[in-house]
Amino acid sequence: MERPRFSLKSAAAACGVSVSTVRRRRENGDFPGAQKTEAGWLIPLEDLLAAGLRVNAPSAPDEQPVSGADDLGEGERARLLRELADARHAQALAEQEARHLRDSIARQDAHLGDLRRAMLALTPAPASTPEPAHEPALSDAHEHPVSVPEQARLRWWSRRR
Repeated sequence: MERPRFSLKSAAAACGVSVSTVRRRRENGDFPGAQKTEAGWLIPLEDLLAAGLRVNAPSAPDEQPVSGADDLGEGERARLLRELADARHAQALAEQEARHLRDSIARQDAHLGDLRRAMLALTPAPASTPEPAHEPALSDAHEHPVSVPEQARLRWWSRRR
């Protein structure tokens, strides 16, 4: 079954806004499902609701409300209420699944962090080449005597006296 579609004038009356407001919002692309027919533009109910307009809102004082497309029978109203309840239930299930998936991803991220740290601990350190220690040759030792700290020299001299 197809959802109700409104002409510009009936959409304006159903939403309680002026025809120029509906026309301007259609031109701005607020109603992507609007279709041009020989009789004029037809705007689906979903587009009106998605654009933030309230259907069956009080009409503007200078315009007469248009009846017809927005009058729903009891059966149609009950069906729409069931669809709304089903959609809300599906939304609740989707939100619950999204929470579960976010928790699962967080646990997997923590586990991956632990595995990365373990891999780093198991990886050998890069091989470093030790620099050869420079040992002075005997000829070097005679040319450059080893310096003794100033304090040690003072103590040595003070003992000789």
